[in-house]
Amino acid sequence: MMLSLFYAYFYNIKPTCMRLILITLLLIPALCFAQRDPAEPDMSKLSWLIGKWIRTNARAGTSGYEQWEQKSLTELKGFGARIRGTDTTITERTTLLIKDKAILNLPK
Repeated sequence: MMLSLFYAYFYNIKPTCMRLILITLLLIPALCFAQRDPAEPDMSKLSWLIGKWIRTNARAGTSGYEQWEQKSLTELKGFGARIRGTDTTITERTTLLIKDKAILNLPK
C-alpha cells in the first residue's frame, strides 16, 4: 500500500485510479492463463443415427441401406449395404468412438 501511495504521489495519480490499474494488471494474467477443460464429447448427440436408413439416391436396379447400433456409451457401429436383385453386398463398416475427448471415425 505504501508503494502504491508513493507511485500515486510521484506520478500524480489518484489512489482510486491506482487501485483500479493495479487490479487490472493482476487480473489480466489470471484471465489469460485460466484454462477450462474442453467439454467431453457426448455420443447422445449422435443418437439420431441409431437404426436403419434407406438410401434414397440409389441407381436404377439397386437399393441400399445403412444401419447403426450403439454398442456402449462411447461407441456406435454401423455398416452400409447395397442390394442388387437378391444379392446384398456390404460396402462399408465403420465405428464412431469417443477417445481422448474426441469422436473418432474408424472405418474397417
